[in-house]
Amino acid sequence: MALKMNDFGKGREANLADGYLYRFGQFTLDSRKRTLFRADSLVSLTPKAFDVLLFLVKNPNRLVTKEELLQSVWGDTFV
Repeated sequence: MALKMNDFGKGREANLADGYLYRFGQFTLDSRKRTLFRADSLVSLTPKAFDVLLFLVKNPNRLVTKEELLQSVWGDTFV
């Protein structure tokens, strides 16, 4: 089932200002709804893949260490 950007809901621009919508290239990531759209199509991600992408999007323009990523996404879980 392909969702359209219109299904994102009203007030997208306000959501961008609120800091839970992230846009990069053709992609829009909604951290509250845990969705990723490419243009008008929903991109299916596993929960961990979404968490990794969200962490990287929240930490732009800097090198992220493996330890930071593991701690943020997996916490105290042994990987």
